[in-house]
Amino acid sequence: MRAFDELFSAPRPPCPPFCAERPGTALGPPCRACYDSLAVQWKKSEIHGHPYYSLLPYQGYARDLIHKMKFQNGFAIAAALGRLVGFALREELGVQRSGVLLPVPLHSSRLQRRGFNHARLLADSISEVWRLPVSAGGMVRLRPTVPPERAVRV
Repeated sequence: MRAFDELFSAPRPPCPPFCAERPGTALGPPCRACYDSLAVQWKKSEIHGHPYYSLLPYQGYARDLIHKMKFQNGFAIAAALGRLVGFALREELGVQRSGVLLPVPLHSSRLQRRGFNHARLLADSISEVWRLPVSAGGMVRLRPTVPPERAVRV
């Protein structure tokens, strides 16, 4: 992807906060070791005719980062991952015509427990790359759902 090539051709600021090789707090591009560990796999799919995009498989290093972001107040991780998604989305023409980013809301009980909505943090960082507004409301999660790691599988 051209956008990721741009990330790696830029001067090397400190790696994002999730870097084990070169820890830092800057929101620069990941070092090659982090990028490889993330196992980036850009995918576009559809649900009911509406496109959605996936940057990382939910496994390994990426899964660990997502858990840190969601359950250990990983605000800096959310910002860094959101910027990566933002750069990846630069390749998608359909997104360029979008007017607003709409983060999926948490149920009020989970939001109260966690103290923040990770989807909103990701949307805010994507917005910085895309200069699209983030919806402040309009959607409400009506029922609490069981987190996937707690769901019983038969």
